[in-house]
Amino acid sequence: MSIPYMAGYRALLNGLSPYGIGTEGNGLYVAHTKKCAEFFGSEIYRIEYMKPERILEVDNEPLILAAASNGDRIFFDAETEWSEVNIIAYKKAGRILSDPLDRGKVKDICKFLTEEIKKRGYDCVRVCDSIINLLPGLPSGWDVLLYPEEMVLTNTMI
Repeated sequence: MSIPYMAGYRALLNGLSPYGIGTEGNGLYVAHTKKCAEFFGSEIYRIEYMKPERILEVDNEPLILAAASNGDRIFFDAETEWSEVNIIAYKKAGRILSDPLDRGKVKDICKFLTEEIKKRGYDCVRVCDSIINLLPGLPSGWDVLLYPEEMVLTNTMI
């Protein structure tokens, strides 16, 4: 019996962790295309991973915490599950969406965001390719594997 798997790419973010900053959850960030991984760094790895079972899709929605950490104003539809988990994470960190954020607060909110997503039974956050409409220059979306130690099958530098 073969294991259903997917493949993607990740980049080391200029000496940062391969687990990204965590603005879409703490986990392993795997780009859908090599070109997208190259957008984030030059040391590229090909990742094969087990197909996620429960995916929280972020489709045509802002990356709320990423925008806030850049000082951008945030506009979003509070009716989506993605917005809902972000609002809960902010509240647990004692913040509101209009607060300016420093790096320490972003880390706290990321932790609570990940906890809330996992609590709802998801093993992956998928930032859909529609993100290119919101962030010009990005060639595709990515998956955030919330349980990378259980999901990654191969991790090969290319």
